[in-house]
Amino acid sequence: MSCQECSDFLDAYLDNELDAATAIRIRQHLQECRECQEALKSRQALQALLRREELHFELPPGIRDKVMRSLVPAAVETPSRRARIVPQFVPLAIAAALALAALAWFNLGALFQRATVPLVAEITSNHIRSLLAGHLLDVTSSDQHTVKPWFAGRIQYSPPVKDLSAEGFKLAGARLEYINHQDVAALVYQYNKHIINLYVWPGTEKDKSAGSTFSRDGYNVVNWERDGMIFWAVSDVEPDKLKKFSEAMM
Repeated sequence: MSCQECSDFLDAYLDNELDAATAIRIRQHLQECRECQEALKSRQALQALLRREELHFELPPGIRDKVMRSLVPAAVETPSRRARIVPQFVPLAIAAALALAALAWFNLGALFQRATVPLVAEITSNHIRSLLAGHLLDVTSSDQHTVKPWFAGRIQYSPPVKDLSAEGFKLAGARLEYINHQDVAALVYQYNKHIINLYVWPGTEKDKSAGSTFSRDGYNVVNWERDGMIFWAVSDVEPDKLKKFSEAMM
């Protein structure tokens, strides 16, 4: 595969929209081409930027009043003949301003969803696949001092591993996964008969999340950031229990 072909497919690759054969070809090319690796990192940085909390907001409730205050003085200060004409267009101007604000909000929301939804789908699919026999654990232990050192030499960072048995979440072990185009630590906890997969990887300065929650295919997903690390927890436990788990990990 050439660099041009890789560039043409890179956005679709990030969004998991390619067939398996093409995705494998791109992955092989990325392993050998530093220039395309940098292009991939740039696109990943953009995705991380779009996940930032400040890009996910609701229109301020007082925006109509603010638009009215900014338009009415302009009508009052014009000559008398124009002052009689301008006010009749004020409602149209307000409607146009509100429409533009709503469109901006919609576009930001759409960009946020486009950047996030494929990752939620990938994480959920990985969780489901892990529940198959022989896929859940590479190391089996309830001892955090056994699980944490196991990652040494296997990935380039040390994921935080906590003993949450007092909160009802028992550490079962861990494994390595490939998520979001990178090697990822997957910690496995058990709550009663439910499995919780916790995916952890280093974030960037532009990564920011504040307890985002999702639901897909009957599974609940919680995402947060702490101490420069990105966390994704997924399970079929009730949303409040998964939230309690995430709070215990923070």
